[in-house]
Formats: sequence, C-alpha cells, structure tokens
Amino acid sequence: MPRVTYFVRMVAKEGKAEEVRETLLTNPAIAGEEPGRVVFALHRSRDDPNEFWIYETWESEDLVGAHESGDVFLKYRETLRPLVDGESVVWGNTEPFAVKGYEA
Repeated sequence: MPRVTYFVRMVAKEGKAEEVRETLLTNPAIAGEEPGRVVFALHRSRDDPNEFWIYETWESEDLVGAHESGDVFLKYRETLRPLVDGESVVWGNTEPFAVKGYEA
C-alpha cells in the first residue's frame, strides 16, 4: 500500500515557543485516533528551542485531505499560524521507501 509522509519545519516567533509547543500538542493527530494515520511525531530542535518539526505518515493522500479539511484541524491551524514565522515554514511531501517499524 502506498503511503505518504510529511515533514514540516517551523520556527516560533520570538517569545512564542511555549505557545507553539502547547498548540502542537493539541494537533488532532495527537488528540485522538484518525483512520489511516500510521505515525505522528512532534520534535523540538536541540540547537534552537524555537524550531519545531512535525513528522507524520498516512496510508493515503485522501485520508490526509479528510484530516486537514475537518473543523478541528482548521481551528488548530489558525491558532498556530500567528505564533510561527511564516517564512520559516518548510513542508515536504514524501513517499517512504525504507522504514523500520512498518512496511513502506
């Protein structure tokens, strides 16, 4: 089964790192089970406490679309946006080909 993995990097605006951290912890992927989500992980840089990364793997693009079009996710995203430097956001859409932990 093809899967899709996203990597998202963002840097909190000055003085907003803890708010970003707390908001990330309310992400619907952490808050509850969703069909098709295989992995979801939040990371914080060891070198820059304002830098955060999201890593997630889904069974399909369609399931990602369903997740991202839901009211809960849309509210989460709108809460996060003003806390993050928009120029810092890097988003990668990848297809895993070798993974330890689940079949790629």
